[in-house]
Amino acid sequence: MRQLAKKSYEDIIRKIVSKSFGQVERCVIASEDGLPLASYGNPDEINEIIAAIAAPLFAATQDVIKNLEKTKVIKIDVELTNTKHLIIAPMQNNIVAVLSSRNPNLGLIYYLVEEVAEPMPEERGQKGLKGSSEKVMKESETH
Repeated sequence: MRQLAKKSYEDIIRKIVSKSFGQVERCVIASEDGLPLASYGNPDEINEIIAAIAAPLFAATQDVIKNLEKTKVIKIDVELTNTKHLIIAPMQNNIVAVLSSRNPNLGLIYYLVEEVAEPMPEERGQKGLKGSSEKVMKESETH
């Protein structure tokens, strides 16, 4: 699978931050291993911590939900006591994590994150297949 170039990651982050009207304090694109690929916000050490927390949190949540509910996670919103939110969503084999400002416009942030978030690789082949839900139902009835 071809990975996006660092410049593309930076463009994605710039798009989220510039359209957020100050609602985003930090934005990080991280590998599934929790390594930051591009980020916005200083100091970088905090972005590294966000990447290190967000990637395994998303992966663990995705695994549990997939096993319990047979579905996938679109995004995770962690609400903090200081009224900020950490929003995490998948982006190919990576994740995008956004730390909001206090009392954010969550609708705007969700929209911006969903606009750049992309389905995980295994979802691409299934998206838009006509009759795929009927096929799954028939297969589950026979097992």
